[in-house]
Amino acid sequence: TLLDPETIDITGSHITTQFEVHGMSCSSCVASIEAGLGHRDGIHSVSVSLLAQRATVQHDSSIVSDSTIARWIEDMGFEAKPLDVASRMAKVVLNVYGMTCASCVALIERTVRRESGVASVSVSLALETAAIEYYPSEIGVRKLVALVEGAGFDVLVAEGTKNNTQLESLQRTRDILAWRRRFLQSLCFSVPVIFLAKVAPHINGLAAVVLWQVIAGLPLGALLQLLLTTPLQFVVGARFYSNAFKAVRHGNANMDVLVTTGTSLAYFFSLFMLAWSVFHGRHPRPHCFFEAPAMLITFVSLGRYLENLAKGNASAALSTLMTLTPTQATLVLRDETGRVADEKRIPTELIEVGDVLRVFPGERIPADGTLIEGSSQVDESTVTGEALPVAKALGSQLVAGTVNGTGSFTMEASRVGADTTLSQIVHLVEEAQTAKAPIQAYADRVAQYFAPAVLLLALVTFSGWVLISYTGLPKPAMFQREADETGSYIVGCLKIAVAVVVVACPCALGLSTPTAVMVGTGVGAQMGVLIKGGEALEAASRIDVVVFDKTATLTMGKLSVADLGVAPAAGGGPLTQQLLVLLAGAAELGSEHPLGKAVVSYAQAMVGTGASLPALATEFDSVPGKGVSCLVTPDLAAGAAAYASRLGAGVRVLVGSVAFLEAQGVAVPPSCLADKRAQELVGRTVVVVAVAGEYAGWLALSDVLRAEAIPSVATLQGKMGVECVMVTGDQPLTAQVVAAECGIKRVYAGVSPAGKAAIIQQLQEEITVVHPGLLGRLLCLGWLPWRRNRAAHKRVAMVGDGVNDGAALAAANVGIAMKSGTDVAMEAASMVLMREDITDVVTALDLSQTIFRRIQWNYVWASVYNLVGIPLAMGLFIPSGIMMPPMFAGMAMAMSSLSVMASSLLLKMYRKPICRVPSTAALPLAPSEVQVLSGPRQGMRRGPAPAEFVVDMSDALDADDAVELHAMTPAAGASSRRGYRPLAQNAL
Repeated sequence: TLLDPETIDITGSHITTQFEVHGMSCSSCVASIEAGLGHRDGIHSVSVSLLAQRATVQHDSSIVSDSTIARWIEDMGFEAKPLDVASRMAKVVLNVYGMTCASCVALIERTVRRESGVASVSVSLALETAAIEYYPSEIGVRKLVALVEGAGFDVLVAEGTKNNTQLESLQRTRDILAWRRRFLQSLCFSVPVIFLAKVAPHINGLAAVVLWQVIAGLPLGALLQLLLTTPLQFVVGARFYSNAFKAVRHGNANMDVLVTTGTSLAYFFSLFMLAWSVFHGRHPRPHCFFEAPAMLITFVSLGRYLENLAKGNASAALSTLMTLTPTQATLVLRDETGRVADEKRIPTELIEVGDVLRVFPGERIPADGTLIEGSSQVDESTVTGEALPVAKALGSQLVAGTVNGTGSFTMEASRVGADTTLSQIVHLVEEAQTAKAPIQAYADRVAQYFAPAVLLLALVTFSGWVLISYTGLPKPAMFQREADETGSYIVGCLKIAVAVVVVACPCALGLSTPTAVMVGTGVGAQMGVLIKGGEALEAASRIDVVVFDKTATLTMGKLSVADLGVAPAAGGGPLTQQLLVLLAGAAELGSEHPLGKAVVSYAQAMVGTGASLPALATEFDSVPGKGVSCLVTPDLAAGAAAYASRLGAGVRVLVGSVAFLEAQGVAVPPSCLADKRAQELVGRTVVVVAVAGEYAGWLALSDVLRAEAIPSVATLQGKMGVECVMVTGDQPLTAQVVAAECGIKRVYAGVSPAGKAAIIQQLQEEITVVHPGLLGRLLCLGWLPWRRNRAAHKRVAMVGDGVNDGAALAAANVGIAMKSGTDVAMEAASMVLMREDITDVVTALDLSQTIFRRIQWNYVWASVYNLVGIPLAMGLFIPSGIMMPPMFAGMAMAMSSLSVMASSLLLKMYRKPICRVPSTAALPLAPSEVQVLSGPRQGMRRGPAPAEFVVDMSDALDADDAVELHAMTPAAGASSRRGYRPLAQNAL
């Protein structure tokens, strides 16, 4: 599996619960929830994702329940509910037809509840539904349907509500509708207000009407503005007041506090001026500005509406993935003889493991499984990013959500529902989009102090302008004209203060990282690159070294025996090729290594009967990276009569490297070493066999270099400036040939799994030069000591796919696993490549760099906006004739968030880099041009080696330690081996 699908991991009473949270608008909301929950008893950690509308809380269930946590979040001004945990318990809603009374309800509940695996049943007579919670490991949906039908009712499975809820959350359907409604409502009020305040007084005929005194000091226009603005302020704007009150009550200040403060100041000051005019009756036109709060609420509502539209668009890739699974599938029913008895259409929720399904041309595959009849071409681009259709024949693996071509076939389901590859991809991308990148901490820190700082700044600004107004200090001409028009300096001072409160926008900063991560990880998923969160993304954007495993990463991993050598006798008797292969194959039966599997496959083809071998292996012992040891006995039931006399009661067999055999006391003859060297010079891997403590022979296995290995390495080392290193458990000469073909200049060979992790750590200790980042260069901070070029440890990425790579993947800054690899490798990795194509390594690193640059640009823009907008609103440019009225400040605030969203959405235009093959003069490197340095046991030696460490090549071949290969300048007249090609099978 790609990942553990469980969202709650129980360790004692400590659990992790996810909550769906609505009502968050900026990073201040995120900070308020995290701070509000973080200090509570029983809460261990809190992580909130703004865009995914998720809160992940680790808590002690014996102290605090998930419902209590949801209530706490609601007290802060947000809507929250715990998410269902599909991995522990599932829920299905059935539409039940034929119920007439309460007895029917009781019958269904009684029938279903007594079945093992059912947690709860709730039947509604009015809605004609049955909601059933059950454990999928014990009972399936089809069984539940059969139970209700057996009770005498007609049943249909209701459309999955969980998936719909997730889609609505991702697409922001609820928030989009709510803010669109608020915007249209506010527009109905604000347009007449702005007309009465700014347009009507300048139209002949209307001016007299709006200035007509209803009572002394109360013009009709001002009264109408009051009547229109009041419901807008307190009905349409009630959401702002409610959220602001709850935030302040919990000691926080968010964007709603700023909006509420700004609009309330403008509204109540205008109301005060209107009342002052009425009570004194002096002014025919009171100095009100009701249009300011009206337009502020309108612009904020418009901004929130457009922002949620953009957020929904940002998650479009994940939403698309969630809709790939078809709603219906064709189930094939067979009779007792195995013949097809019937076919019927069923909801995909009813598919169970082992079901036989028929897929017609153009249909989407409903579950993961194996093709058992027919053939076709399948479009897997939506899941793996593979551009061309993939041919599928008998035994081919199928992935749910992919599209069948022109053929029709039958398949057997192996993984269904939440266990399919597609469901796991969706879950992984969801997790990635909720995990914060380290750079997000910058916005979180700013958000904690932003709103209070802005309110303080507005107060200082108001006080400063009041001081200028009522002292002898010189007053700017624009400010004086404003005072002359209104008849009061205080009106102008208050407008400036309101503009400061409204123009400040923490949302742009808060959206900079999550929007880019959400869009970027979605783009990566569409290209077959799954990034496990913002931390992995940020680390991948700064990689200095990429370490490749050899087998099944740089090479195809499809090993085959290409040659062998047999000793005349061993273990007290003669040897034949068949007996040598049988013994080696039996010994490797328990091995998971690709070399072992290749030996077993060859033995099965040569001396086996089908998929079995006429020998058994017991007392199996494997030394990772070295070899295996076991006792091989004849299996008479599998046809071992011909070998019974030779094997007797069993013989001890060793298969592995020369060093492994010698460590077991086996004397390896010079002729074997010579044969081994000759095979390694053509890129083959040699394993040596010993029987009963005596040398018995060798097997040479060949592999094929991936076609994309050379251009991928060339692009990494050339265009991207990333050093490539190869680490392998293979023998030095074989590794040398592969590295020379790829153009890799540093190789560690003969390395154990633990040694791979040690080498990763050693590479991380090497020093490189770090240049000033984008923010430092743009903000002209390069002159500061900490912004100059500086030395830092190298950041290392590891690419592998096997069990032996798990420790190295975990040790690396970024672990990249191939989808064809093992579960251990993919669990340890930070990224998973859905295709067996290492050009996706280039894509993964390039996409990460692109996303991280976009995040930096977003931060630059958000910072520049506030650094320019706030001084402008404070009136610092009024002496130059530039002033920002509150209405335009609100418009600017709304547009700032939208600009960040638009910037992040540009990531959808990302295109994969093209990996080009280098010139023929550059590659391959000649193996004879490589100097071999034998490293000490404790670690690899870097840099020039002392003379005593330079060893003869023949000695290095069998060194028990890893070796480091450094490419040297080509020697004059040196020959070059131009290819890495395995010999044909008939080379035997």
